[in-house]
Amino acid sequence: MIQRVFDAERTSINLNNGGVSPAPTHVLERMVRDLRFVNELPAVHNGQILEPRMESPRRDVAAEFGCDPEELAIVRNASEALETMILGIDLKRGDEVIITNQNYARMVTTWKQRARRDGIVVREVSFPVPLTDPGVLVRAIEAAITPRTRAIELPHITNLTGQVLPIRDIVRLARPHGIQVFVDGGMPSPTCRSSATIWSATTAPPRCTSGCMRRSARVSCTCAATGFRCCGC
Repeated sequence: MIQRVFDAERTSINLNNGGVSPAPTHVLERMVRDLRFVNELPAVHNGQILEPRMESPRRDVAAEFGCDPEELAIVRNASEALETMILGIDLKRGDEVIITNQNYARMVTTWKQRARRDGIVVREVSFPVPLTDPGVLVRAIEAAITPRTRAIELPHITNLTGQVLPIRDIVRLARPHGIQVFVDGGMPSPTCRSSATIWSATTAPPRCTSGCMRRSARVSCTCAATGFRCCGC
């Protein structure tokens, strides 16, 4: 059933559903339909008909996630989401950020770009793979924290090896220091279907996005990926 949703070239096997993910056929058809519609009379069809509808998907997704639409941004991919955060966070010369040597390459180059532009310091920690003891990474990050540390950015799951990182423990470590934590959820796991899960460790954690949240339910549950309890089940 899933195969029939995609117009895939069947003589090869596509193992890359990250950076070059194919769209389902019905999504592609709707994109072409709307493009043709805009092209017929751009000033009217785009500016007066389609553009006013742009906020409706954000409202619908926000309702599903149980948050205010103003707390949600829909972007093209996880890299764009993280780059918006990395390039937008208020950092001054000498401020420090911590990343790992297995961060997604685009995020590493974006931090280095900020270092060249603004004089911030990027501290990179390493960890063994497989990470049989998550405490090894937590302790490495703890050792890298200084009074100038302002942010920690790391993936939930590395695209290089599929290693799952102990996000919950790292957020708990960062919170008392007021350090913001950016989590790259672009490589989703079966237990957490978020795409670009980004939040600040200085604020309350978001509602669980693992699929367990149902607004009609009367019981609470815990996201298996992060350990955060849903705050509105």
